[in-house]
Amino acid sequence: MKAEQEIRERLARVEQELSEVKQQLRFLLTHQPPTVALQQLAELWGIESSEAAPLSLSEARKRLAQGLPTNWGSRLLKRQRSLR
Repeated sequence: MKAEQEIRERLARVEQELSEVKQQLRFLLTHQPPTVALQQLAELWGIESSEAAPLSLSEARKRLAQGLPTNWGSRLLKRQRSLR
């Protein structure tokens, strides 16, 4: 019983911390550029970025499209147009 109570207390503390982090992130996202919010979040969680500098747009597109069929954008656009 005591172990269960301790777990519940720890869970309540973690949920409260998560709520505070979400509030801070919401504030940062609405009042500052997203990069600042992500840096703040990394600091709060104690993690480091794996890359020193942000990716260029072309490099980000390449990474996002990796493994997708060459005409995935065309199919997506056709599907969205057909839904209208």
